Amino acid sequence: MTNDSSQMYMENHRTTGHRPPITIASRIAKGVFVKTFIEIALVTLLVAWAIYSNFHPRVRGAIDNVRRDEITGWAYDPDSKDEPVEVHLYVDNLFVVGQLADRERIDLVSAGVSQGSNHGFRFTPPVLAAGRHTIQVYVLRDSFRRGRILIPLSRNAITLDVE
Repeated sequence: MTNDSSQMYMENHRTTGHRPPITIASRIAKGVFVKTFIEIALVTLLVAWAIYSNFHPRVRGAIDNVRRDEITGWAYDPDSKDEPVEVHLYVDNLFVVGQLADRERIDLVSAGVSQGSNHGFRFTPPVLAAGRHTIQVYVLRDSFRRGRILIPLSRNAITLDVE
């Protein structure tokens, strides 16, 4: 069609209420765009769910005291219905011991952290050689794939100098 005839064609369809035909290529392009958008949205949701399930931001706690003979603190998971959580002690990035954080900590109830007071822990570390050591306590938590993951209580490992 020439330019005049295509204008006449468009005018005819505008007045009769018919839309110009959509080409197969434009339909395919539109379908691919919609499909891609849906796939991206689904993948984004799955990734967000996996991250939230594994690295739960609500697990709370602190390492209060680190000494050569004692490491104390508390750990609490609001989703555990006030049940004690399992905590693991690592020294120099090596697992040492695990236990429940079930020691009484009335200060947590007073501060409004939890309704129950059984969220404290106390570790007796092994005898450490002289030098600098790193200490970290992790909360052990179930992941979405029936595995278990470790969530650190402090952002950075704590340094302990032993003389």
